[in-house]
Amino acid sequence: MGFAVINFRDLNTEGVSGGFSMANPDYKTALDRIDAYIGEILTAVEQRKNYTGEDWLIIITSNHGGLDRSYGGATLEERKVPLIFYNPNFSKRQFITPAFTNGFKASNGINGTIPAVDASRYNLGTSGEYTIQLKLLVHQFGTLNPAIISKQGNTGNSDDGWSFIHNGGIGWRFKIKGTQVTFNKQFEAGKWYTLTARIYMDGSTRKVQVFTDGEMGAEGSLGTAQGTSSSNLNVGFSASYAGGSLVQSVKDVCIYNKALPIDYITGNYCKSPVDDQYKADMIGAWDLGDGIGARLKNGITGAPDFMVNGAYSWEFFQNDFCKLSTGSEKNPDELLLNAVDIAPQIFYWLNIKPAESWGLDGKVFLSEYETEFVGK
Repeated sequence: MGFAVINFRDLNTEGVSGGFSMANPDYKTALDRIDAYIGEILTAVEQRKNYTGEDWLIIITSNHGGLDRSYGGATLEERKVPLIFYNPNFSKRQFITPAFTNGFKASNGINGTIPAVDASRYNLGTSGEYTIQLKLLVHQFGTLNPAIISKQGNTGNSDDGWSFIHNGGIGWRFKIKGTQVTFNKQFEAGKWYTLTARIYMDGSTRKVQVFTDGEMGAEGSLGTAQGTSSSNLNVGFSASYAGGSLVQSVKDVCIYNKALPIDYITGNYCKSPVDDQYKADMIGAWDLGDGIGARLKNGITGAPDFMVNGAYSWEFFQNDFCKLSTGSEKNPDELLLNAVDIAPQIFYWLNIKPAESWGLDGKVFLSEYETEFVGK
C-alpha cells in the first residue's frame, strides 16, 4: 500500500502576483508547467515494475480558487476548484454540477440576528395580514422544540411575539405568544422544505394557515394573541428551547404585509424571492446566502440586515428545493463535489474504514459509480 501527496506552489504564487486568470501569462505558464509535471509523475507510476498488478487512484485538485489577486474569501470564484479522479480502468465521465446554494449551518450559538431596535417592523401586533415564508434544511435534529425563526425572548408560551419552531422532530408550529397552529408532517434530515404561515382576517377574527411545500396542513384562530415584542429577530437559533444539538440551514426568508393567495403559495413555494410577483408587498427578504462576511443582506431597500453570530462558516448546499418535493428522478451524472470528499475517497480506495470518532466530513461517492465506470 502506498500513498503520496505532491504540492505545487507556483500557480498560487503567480495568481497572487498577477491574477488568478488565464489572462495572466505567468499564471498560464505555471499551469502548463504543472501539467507537464503531472504527466511525468503518471509516466513514472506506469513504469513501476509491478504496475500492472497495482491499483492506483490519482487525484488532482486545489485547496482554493482565486479572485483577481486574492483568495481565502467565500465567493464562488475563490471556492471553486477542479476535482479530477484518474484510474486507467475508469471510463471518461464528467459530473454535472447541480444547482447549488450558499449558506451556513446554524446551531447553538451560530445564528443570524436583527437587533430589536431595527426589527420592530417585523412585529405582527394583534391584527392585520401577513405571510412569512422560508426554506429549511435540517442537518441534525435537536432536543425539545428548537426555533427556526423567532421574534420572542422565549419561545415558550409566556412571551409576546411570534416564532416558527420545530414540533419535537415531527413537523413544525407557528405561534404567536402561547397560541399556535401545528403541521405534523415529518421532516427528513438532508432535505429542503418550504414553510409558510399565512395570517389573514376572517371578518374580525384573525387566523393563520400553515403550509409545508405548498400543502396546507392546519388552520386556526389567533384571537388577540400579541405578536409584537421588544425582542431581537433571530433566524436559525433562538436562546430558549433551541435544542443544543440542532444543526439546520435556513434560506429565502420572506415577510409580506399581505396574506398571499393560497393558490400562489401552493404553486410557487419553491421559487426564488427574486421571481416573486408580490415583491412589492415584501417588508423583508433575505436569501441568507451572501457567502462573504457576517452581514446577511435584506433585499428590501432601507430594511435591516441580519448579522451572523458565532463561529460560522460558509458552505455550498445542493439547491434541490423542488426536486425532492416533486419526486423528480435524480440525474446520475449530477453530483455536487466538495474538497472534504477527497479524504473519504482515499480511505475507500485504500480499503480503510474511518472510525466514527474521527468526525470525518465528506461522503464516499466512487462506490456508487464503481460498477459503471471502474473495471475490476
